[in-house]
Amino acid sequence: MALVSGASGPKVTQLQQKLSSLGFDTRGVDGKFGSNTLTAVKAFQAANGLKVDGKVGPETAVRLGLKDSFEPSPTAPATTPVSGQRFDARGTGYYPDASALEGGFKDRQGKPLATLQDFLSGKSNYVSVAMDSKTFPYGTKLRIPELEAKYGRAIEFRVVDTGGAFKGKGTSRIDICTENRRASLDPTINGRLTLVRQ
Repeated sequence: MALVSGASGPKVTQLQQKLSSLGFDTRGVDGKFGSNTLTAVKAFQAANGLKVDGKVGPETAVRLGLKDSFEPSPTAPATTPVSGQRFDARGTGYYPDASALEGGFKDRQGKPLATLQDFLSGKSNYVSVAMDSKTFPYGTKLRIPELEAKYGRAIEFRVVDTGGAFKGKGTSRIDICTENRRASLDPTINGRLTLVRQ
């Protein structure tokens, strides 16, 4: 759940301490998300290429290094029930990059890759994933309860990419597109995942 102007408590104190340590002055640490803290959050977001809305949601929290403190509990329910055909898979992360390992910036039909962070910040309406190209048709929609629980919201994943590592793997492997190498190493992404076909 995002921290917004008007909030108060230990999480706001932690936010103010972190912002101050990074050079974004909150004019004191009082545990109250007032106008000075709002100004500091917006300045931090602008300096880090984030959506400047003054809200400390998952994307801003990750950039601040406060992700663990602001994430919902791993057992938090997704915003809508996840139903459909289920598959177990081992997850990995990848990111748009020109290296042979990562495979470029576009999906298998030449469209730009959409990262998890793009989706969380409202820049995309889905997240690109790579799987065995013979498993699902291009654009097949999936939900992944483990990641929805982590971020406390429904997330649409679309099978739009593939790679040599997925050939012959069927539904047992999935690669989730993230914004950079650091994000691709997320332990939830790189674990056992449930894929729910929509």
